[in-house]
Amino acid sequence: MFFTVVVKKLKNLFSIDKLMLEGGGFLNGSFLNEGLIDELSLILVPIADGTSNSVTLFETSSFLTNQQPVISS
Repeated sequence: MFFTVVVKKLKNLFSIDKLMLEGGGFLNGSFLNEGLIDELSLILVPIADGTSNSVTLFETSSFLTNQQPVISS
C-alpha cells in the first residue's frame, strides 16, 4: 500500500488529481497491484527483444501481494 499513501499525500498536499506514470514494468505492476491505474494509453514501437530477462509492461514479483488478473470495468 506504499503507492496508495504516496498518491493520497500528493492529492492532499498539492491538489494533484492526475499522474502520468512513465515507469518500467515493476513500477507499473506495483501501481496496478494497488488498483491505482484507471486509464492506459499504449504506444507500440516495432522493436523485438527476445532475451529471457526482458521486463514486461506490468511486471509481477513475489513481493507483490495481489497476483490476480486485473479486469477493467
